Amino acid sequence: VNKIRKLRAFFFCAKKKSCPIKKYLIIHMKKRGKISEVQQMNIIVIAAIFFVIVRSIMQFITHNDSYQQVKIHKTGISLEVFYTLIVIYCIVIIGFGLIYFLLSFYELTLVENVRDGDSSKLSLLFRSFYFSGVTLLTIGYGDITPLGIGRFIAIIQALIGYLLPTAFVLKLVHLNLQQKER
Repeated sequence: VNKIRKLRAFFFCAKKKSCPIKKYLIIHMKKRGKISEVQQMNIIVIAAIFFVIVRSIMQFITHNDSYQQVKIHKTGISLEVFYTLIVIYCIVIIGFGLIYFLLSFYELTLVENVRDGDSSKLSLLFRSFYFSGVTLLTIGYGDITPLGIGRFIAIIQALIGYLLPTAFVLKLVHLNLQQKER
């Protein structure tokens, strides 16, 4: 609970003047010119997306009393935990895809090595989701390359992609131990 409060305070600090995320994005955007209200709203949306992603992962990782009633198959696998993992993967892919998409309006965040000729906003949105999925699942085809802040965001996303399966296994082990104790 304390960790979630700290994360909430960090990610919802966009209203404050001392927010590190807002400071970085505003300083970066001021170099390019005046910040509009739409750009400030995008900063708040990006902070909210980060909050949803972090909160979802933290809820999955931390022990929750509602998991005491989870049914564990005799093979040691819980379908509820597995479905939760899939939902968290989808949240992270969609969240980071939206972040790449929003950041692409301010600077070149993703460069496609093989052009398909379509440069519409819908195509950019699908490319952002595709890159997000490839990065999270640590496939890394190399057909899209992140630039600037996109590199840092891709590293964070790849790290999450490595840690989620570990958290899943640890959650199953914890649930199996709890079931044996009963």
